[in-house]
Amino acid sequence: MRYTRELKEKAVREIKEGGRPLLEVAWELGISTTTLRNWIRAAETKAKTQGSVKKVAAALSREKYSESSQRMRLLIHALEQSPATIIVTDADGRILYANPKFAETTGYTLAEVIGKTPSLLKSGHTQPEEYRSLWKTINAGKEWRGEFHNRRKDGTLYWERASISPVFDAKGNIANFMAVKENITEFKQAEESRRCTEAQFRAVVTALAEGVLLLDAGGRIALVNAAAERMLGHAGDQMLGRRLEELNLRWLSERGESVVPSAHPVRRALEKGEAVRQEIYGVINPANQVYWLSTSAGRVRDGENGASVVLSFSDITERRNGEERLKVVGAVFDNSVEAIMITDGNNRIVSVNGAFAEITGYTLDEVVGKTPRLLSSGKHDAAFFKDMWQGLAATGRWQGQVWNRRKNGRPYLAWLSISAVRDAEGSVAQYVALFFDMGEPRA
Repeated sequence: MRYTRELKEKAVREIKEGGRPLLEVAWELGISTTTLRNWIRAAETKAKTQGSVKKVAAALSREKYSESSQRMRLLIHALEQSPATIIVTDADGRILYANPKFAETTGYTLAEVIGKTPSLLKSGHTQPEEYRSLWKTINAGKEWRGEFHNRRKDGTLYWERASISPVFDAKGNIANFMAVKENITEFKQAEESRRCTEAQFRAVVTALAEGVLLLDAGGRIALVNAAAERMLGHAGDQMLGRRLEELNLRWLSERGESVVPSAHPVRRALEKGEAVRQEIYGVINPANQVYWLSTSAGRVRDGENGASVVLSFSDITERRNGEERLKVVGAVFDNSVEAIMITDGNNRIVSVNGAFAEITGYTLDEVVGKTPRLLSSGKHDAAFFKDMWQGLAATGRWQGQVWNRRKNGRPYLAWLSISAVRDAEGSVAQYVALFFDMGEPRA
């Protein structure tokens, strides 16, 4: 991420002049403390360089033009004290001068490099095309700017940002080249660390089963994962840089009503700063697929770009459809004219409906935990019930006429259907019995 010069200067000023803690400023601006330290070091280096230049300029302004020796001493002093590496070569690239910062950075003394070319610093990591471009530019009398990945005398690698310019003689011919170079190894390491962190973050987000979108301050999509692509019905590259309103999506409230744009979680988070947590929305994508989503949205700081919004959503379509089916089943259970009795695998009653209470006279509280034997009329022998249970075990179903007894003691004939409900392992988990009243015996 690129940060503006104004933001960097503000951050350094608040620490150096305002005395604010580094961690506090980093947290406020949404940047790492490593990045902030790099800014401070860069500002200090720049200040030192500018200070040296100002000293030379001030000294020269007090001289007469003829005082060349004094001017030369000041210039040499500035070169020697410069925080940047400075190399001067002849027109063939052989080193004539290198300042102390060169020795500090590379590990080579001036005596070791005089008469040699800067190629002794090559690491093999800079492409030959870069060097060809460099020489073509400076031999044409122009300044070249770029980066080198060089090798020190001890074999360790480092990064430099360089500016190389030709120096002309009185006849206008190139007499020398001057290179001014800044060690940017720490900056490169910080950038690499940031890239690795970002790559890891993207890998984690991509692998999530939950849909994730990152939207910038203008509501444009900056990041989208595979789960979001599937649910919203668009490929990622079709969504990047676009707003949700441009994706031909219809959003529904939990009650199934259309959501107006201002009520959408993204707009609420972006414009009002609301934190939306696990609210239920439906979305109909361009393929006319309906997904029900548990949705969250919240603002996050995004450095110099201001606030962004993270929208995340889990697919609860199956759960919601199951809930709807349960509502239908519940309505059937409650409103059926047939008595319904559900027992566990041990034949203990767990639930009955209203028709059961009307026919038998027993309420739910009176029968829960008991067995259906409380309805027994005594008109069937043991062989009858043995055949019933054998049929249930063999086929999972049984139906027939049964004489039962109401709570008031009066017998009645019922048509009974029993079904066994098995769990995933094949064991009987419940029995469901339905019966209706066929009448009482005549006197």
